[in-house]
Amino acid sequence: MINEIPNMAFLTKRGNIIKTNEDPVSYFPRVYKRHGGDDLFGRQQIPYDLKLLEYDEYERFLIERSKRIAKEMNDFLAELK
Repeated sequence: MINEIPNMAFLTKRGNIIKTNEDPVSYFPRVYKRHGGDDLFGRQQIPYDLKLLEYDEYERFLIERSKRIAKEMNDFLAELK
């Protein structure tokens, strides 16, 4: 699961350096607040639902993000017709 596309995100060099092993439930809200949240997470199809950020919900997080990525890709491809 770790190498699955829904588990990957694009980070800046600085973001990658300061990335932590901290629990996403506490880390994501700070990132959301600092960087404008909806747009930042939305551009990478990252669901911002604190329930999905708990470790026990990791698989559900990947499923939700997979759905969002697939929808975004399908919408993009439909525009190419």
